[in-house]
Amino acid sequence: MSTVERRLVGLLIGEAFGEVCRRVALLLLSRGPCTLPMVVLGLNGSGRMAREALVILIHHGLVTWGESAALGAAVVYRLEGERVLLRLLLPMAIAQVEAELGAEAGTILLAVVKGGLLKLPPTAAREALSRAGWLRADASTSQDEEEEETVEPAGKRRRLETAKDPSWWGLNWDHLKRSFLHRQLVQQVERRLNGQVGLVMAAALRIATPGHEGDCSQVGTQAIQLEVSRGEDNEVGNRHAPLASPVAASRAKRHPNHHSAVFVSPYLEAAGNALEWFAPVPGHAQQLWALDWNRAARRLHLDAALHYAAGRWGAQSARLLRILEERGPLDDKTMASHALLLGTEVRTRLYAMLREGLVHLIEVPRSADHAASRSLHLWSLPLPATRLRLARREWLLQAIANLLERAQLERTRQAVLVAKAERTDVAAARDTLLTEAEQRQLLSLRRTLWRLHFQTMA
Repeated sequence: MSTVERRLVGLLIGEAFGEVCRRVALLLLSRGPCTLPMVVLGLNGSGRMAREALVILIHHGLVTWGESAALGAAVVYRLEGERVLLRLLLPMAIAQVEAELGAEAGTILLAVVKGGLLKLPPTAAREALSRAGWLRADASTSQDEEEEETVEPAGKRRRLETAKDPSWWGLNWDHLKRSFLHRQLVQQVERRLNGQVGLVMAAALRIATPGHEGDCSQVGTQAIQLEVSRGEDNEVGNRHAPLASPVAASRAKRHPNHHSAVFVSPYLEAAGNALEWFAPVPGHAQQLWALDWNRAARRLHLDAALHYAAGRWGAQSARLLRILEERGPLDDKTMASHALLLGTEVRTRLYAMLREGLVHLIEVPRSADHAASRSLHLWSLPLPATRLRLARREWLLQAIANLLERAQLERTRQAVLVAKAERTDVAAARDTLLTEAEQRQLLSLRRTLWRLHFQTMA
């Protein structure tokens, strides 16, 4: 991780869990997997504080543990830094869950985010979150509960096991990351085609298996139609209903016995013609569609590079990047002729993007002595390196870290007043125990923190 990412991880952990957890997280981030004595030594010998901080971070899924063969099968703890940075996406995830599954499901997900592993009652909203993949079940029970169960008689113990749900529920971080990828792909489809094709593609992505390096997923037209129908029949929300159009309704009235998969075929064919990462699989009786995750990721990286270049240096720079992606390495004269720009303007824009690491300059020698005057210089677009450059976005992470530090500073300035307002007796009689000046200060602090939080999420 870079310096800015480490700083942001420390701020996020400190804001959510306190100073001790922040110190433990930064220790694990700087030293790598550590045993408990190493963590205690890093905290200047405070064993109880180290254990409590590790329990809190493990409970929220931010620290994992396992045995290390290099240390003689000792238990080591490691910080999942990517999950800490994914906490920035949690407000968008909660809003998405509320829009798709209802307000109750969003409230449950918010409680899991705040409390970590929780015992949730078997409700319809919890089952909907589990089916959608937002929650993962942890069947392990605490040692105290197991000891209590061993004391009870056999008949009573059986009744208790049938009456309660012993599973613990936590946030599924893999699904959070995957849903963010799906959201980017759906937005790309909506920009290039329309919203109804995007909703059909969202249904296809939901039922597709997660892809790995070099893997492709295959989904059938009938399975996509079933997923679309499930979204239409959803009692909580009706966000996945792309076929509720006059054309589909008229077809259904004219041909009530016709197979329903016909109605999604035009949308899938339009997506297959426009997207390079979504194509039909030839040679199958049942129509199958292949999703190439590598091509989809490459397209997202290209779109991010084009968007960044257009916002930073103008549409002409984005046009140069698109030419490099389509035609491969080129010299500046050829690029100037393709882009219909002056050679000096092309070189100025290319060198500006070279300083940011978006393009590379390749030297091709024409002679054995590698003389610069007799060498050919080609410009290329290395998407893997560009992806790493854009994924970090040091300036964006730096701005988020500055906003978090400003919010922490505002809370520190009013720490005495905030502690007084959080007392139970003051909360019950706020108008009598707080003066008008103190109430105005609390209102001003609340507005300031809300603006900082809104700018961080934006």
